[in-house]
Amino acid sequence: MSKVLSVVVPSYNAAQYLNETIPTMLAVNNSDALEIIIVNDGSQDNTSEVAHALKEQYPDVIRVVDKENGGHGSTINAGIDVAKGKYFKVIDADDWVDSKAFEQLINFLATHDVDEVITPYLEVYMGSDTTQLVASENVVEKQVYPYDEFLKIHGQLPQMHMVTIKTDILKNNHIRIGEKMFYVDMEYIMFPSPYIETVVYLNEVVYQYRLGTVTQSVSVGSFVRNRHMHEQVILRVVDFFNRYATDTYRKEVVKQRILTMVDRHAKVLLAMSDVQLAKREFIALEQRIKEKSEQMHADNPSKVVSFVRLGNYAGFNVMSVIVRLRNKLLKRQ
Repeated sequence: MSKVLSVVVPSYNAAQYLNETIPTMLAVNNSDALEIIIVNDGSQDNTSEVAHALKEQYPDVIRVVDKENGGHGSTINAGIDVAKGKYFKVIDADDWVDSKAFEQLINFLATHDVDEVITPYLEVYMGSDTTQLVASENVVEKQVYPYDEFLKIHGQLPQMHMVTIKTDILKNNHIRIGEKMFYVDMEYIMFPSPYIETVVYLNEVVYQYRLGTVTQSVSVGSFVRNRHMHEQVILRVVDFFNRYATDTYRKEVVKQRILTMVDRHAKVLLAMSDVQLAKREFIALEQRIKEKSEQMHADNPSKVVSFVRLGNYAGFNVMSVIVRLRNKLLKRQ
């Protein structure tokens, strides 16, 4: 049977998770339509051994790619290269799926032909009973939407965990994600956008997203340490925006997402103790963005970015005091 869905599982030092994550995908009645590609990204633990042991148990479903370390984007690229399924999805090794919802997704993909299927996901905060559903409101389930119309209702580009996309869109348009850096989920949701024409929303909460671990790149401390990677991604997606062929609604949505990234980057820099270094870095980023796209630099900056630009960036110093004072107060609570 030809494969309906290829799931790429980026795995770096993920041995402790794979035996929990992979069974949630295998616990379906239609696994013959599923291809699970575990991409071992040069792990230092026994991720490869665990992955190959799973492959031996499920040789018709699981494939393993062992490669040198190249970061999250490189594992997605490796998955795109070898995927055989009609559709493509990324599920990180430390996350998991709701098996019943996952089975319904595979069934839907087997009987429909659209460019992208969007599903809600659940944020699961480890060490507590807290969860947060991320869904799309006001969208009619299973209705085929033109992509721009869907974006007008949804309001933004769907998060990476919501997306299941036709593999051919990634392969035929040579989609390549940045390597050796974090935060490339922005590239994954932006780069295919010019080629998507039809989309369906399926109200099955498939993806279970683990949050709250200290090693995650979304934590504040990690964000400060890896801020230069985030800056690289911003500049790469600005280049992508400049290559966008037509002025469509989706291009506007991409621009707004980039501006949100700049706002987030500013807030990270404002929290740094070395204020002058942070200020220099932000001014340098602003100058590079302006060189690449005056439109991107000028259009609809956030309130934070607008404030820090005041008085030839004197506003940065004032805002930094406010942000760092607030962070101290929050730590005391």
